[in-house]
Amino acid sequence: MKMAKSGKRERHQDSCEQLPDVDVFLFSKGISASDYFITDSGSIGFRDKNGREFDLIIDHPRLAIAALNRLKALGVGSIV
Repeated sequence: MKMAKSGKRERHQDSCEQLPDVDVFLFSKGISASDYFITDSGSIGFRDKNGREFDLIIDHPRLAIAALNRLKALGVGSIV
């Protein structure tokens, strides 16, 4: 893991870098497609088992696009 001068993890910059498996990224922690939603701004959110809503923070631009496209393909819709 590369560290920036500030001591924080660097954002992924390499466009040649292989993406992690999107399904593993989205669903490996027990979250199902029905737990996800897409906001009006196009970001991804999810609900925990208590109904609390959270933003899914993805610091890799290509992974964020792949995750959004995968959720749309699974029929995850926007919240109103």
